[in-house]
Order: sequence, then C-alpha cells, then structure tokens
Amino acid sequence: TGGGYPEPYFYVNVWPHQGVDTGSLPLLNQGHWHTEGWLGGVLTWNEVITEPTPQAQEQKVQAFLEETIDSCKRFL
Repeated sequence: TGGGYPEPYFYVNVWPHQGVDTGSLPLLNQGHWHTEGWLGGVLTWNEVITEPTPQAQEQKVQAFLEETIDSCKRFL
C-alpha cells in the first residue's frame, strides 16, 4: 500500500493531507502527484536524466521543487 518507486526520486510531501481533494490537484509541469497512501509531488530519477546536461537536470529539479512547494502551500 502507498506505492513505491524502483528508482531514486525527489518528493514534496503534504502532511497532514486529510481533506485535500486529490481530484482538484493542479497539473505539475515537472513530475506528478502521488496520491495512494500519501500525498505529494514526485519527480523520478528517470524523469530528471531525460535532460541532456547536468545544468538542465538541476534546473528541472529546481523547477519541480518550486512549483510543487507553491502548490502544497495552498493546502496549509
């Protein structure tokens, strides 16, 4: 239960997440929402390494973190 990932990943967790309507979560430009067992944004390693350079990979992770943190602030 809760699901797992067979690779490293970045995540931003929403806690407590009771009462959050997961059907109304905004689409993320990077990564996706994990809603089974826990609620949070997830960016997997395979999604990161699709970028051609270390700088682009870093920018993708940074964009994911900023966007997901901003989205999660709405639930506080």
